[in-house]
Amino acid sequence: MPQTVQTEKSKDEMTDEERLMASIPEELREDYESAPDVDAEDEPEVDDEPSVVDDEPEQEPEQDAEPAGEVVEEGDESDGPDTDEEDDTDAQEDPEEDAGEVSESADTEEAEEAEDQSEGGRNIPFRSGQFSIESDVYDSFISTATTFHDEGRLTISDSQVEMVAPDKSNVAMTDVRLTSRAFESIDAPDTELGIDLEKVEDSLGVFEKEDTITLSHSDETRRQTISDGTLSFDFATIALQYIQDRGEIPDFQFATEFTMSEDEFGKLINAVEMVGDVLEIESDEEQNTVKLFAHGDTDEVDKVYDSEDIDISHLADGHGMYSLNYLKPVKKAAKGADEITISFAEDYPIKITFKKHDGGLVANFLVAPKIRDDD
Repeated sequence: MPQTVQTEKSKDEMTDEERLMASIPEELREDYESAPDVDAEDEPEVDDEPSVVDDEPEQEPEQDAEPAGEVVEEGDESDGPDTDEEDDTDAQEDPEEDAGEVSESADTEEAEEAEDQSEGGRNIPFRSGQFSIESDVYDSFISTATTFHDEGRLTISDSQVEMVAPDKSNVAMTDVRLTSRAFESIDAPDTELGIDLEKVEDSLGVFEKEDTITLSHSDETRRQTISDGTLSFDFATIALQYIQDRGEIPDFQFATEFTMSEDEFGKLINAVEMVGDVLEIESDEEQNTVKLFAHGDTDEVDKVYDSEDIDISHLADGHGMYSLNYLKPVKKAAKGADEITISFAEDYPIKITFKKHDGGLVANFLVAPKIRDDD
């Protein structure tokens, strides 16, 4: 013990720890030294405080823990997130539903507008107008138009009335028009009318052939009136969306073209019908001839024409086959024409053209060819 006292330092020379130990009785110092270092344990906690900030990135897995959210969505104990997500979904779907409603509304408006534009013939604006014409001339026009149609789309201008349309089977096409020569008078801005050809044809039978009739159409009533001044027919026009679209005669370059009398053409069709149902045409450039013929199961008929028999405009070697089911109605429509012009080429349609009433009526018909069976 004296040695310990002699070696003790003065209090000024002691460290804080040494002064603390010196203040503890000797019998307790040994217990104190063996006790846990409280300050040493606390220091790491203080030192770890910055590590809480440093460890924040380690919290990211908790933020990325989608499975927890998925469990909630599947209906686990927590209903809160479930409700929120349903609300979000509804909120996202509502704009789509609204957009669909707006789209449907717009489509409906467009459809109604399109229907209104087509009603009464409004592919081009329906404009009032009228024209006067001899009853017989207009009757020829309508009867020609009914060759393959019972309803028609009339395109009217200040110089002509025209109907161009393929038949429903797309085998034949009709192009018939009244030229300026046909009218007594005409005051009709451009428009289109849909009409019942058969009704009009029946009504024309009431008038005398030489009578001048006036046809007028009104953009207010969407109707057409036919009158001779004392007797009038008033017909509703047909909405154009219910009538076949207007067609155009293709500008084919036919290899062969010739003209014959309407009477000769009619006789030939009658002869062909006696033995078969297909008219064949064969042109020979070297011989400068055109042969029209037909083959039946047991019978044949043919006739060869040269430049002395018919007027040959141009000619090249070629062969064509055409159904009488379409040529016979054309023959009937051409009745009363002075002459007809026939154009054809190998595997091309046949084109038949004729005029009536001093050029007041011009008609063109196309009939598709039948394909030859080489067997």
